[in-house]
Amino acid sequence: TNKVKAAAATPAPNSNPTQKPTPSAPPPADEKEKIRIDRTAEKLVELGPSFKKVLYAKQRANPSFAFLFDGGHNHAYFRSKLEALRDAKKAQDAKKAVHKF
Repeated sequence: TNKVKAAAATPAPNSNPTQKPTPSAPPPADEKEKIRIDRTAEKLVELGPSFKKVLYAKQRANPSFAFLFDGGHNHAYFRSKLEALRDAKKAQDAKKAVHKF
């Protein structure tokens, strides 16, 4: 868990050179909000684009999930957490790919 917190605090550079990396943002003061954001980001990385499409459609009007959308409360933290988790998954997948040979 400390590695995940450290990764969220300093996200790795984005591999897409045309997209600027999201600057790291402080976690929400409300622990329940932080847990909701962290778990949502973890599920998005785990389950991929089909889950994202359903989640965003279902939660569009839910104020508890405003962080999903640009301008929503804690969106910057959500984006930095999501990018850190994606970067960690890419590194883990690359490591697994190397060990296959």
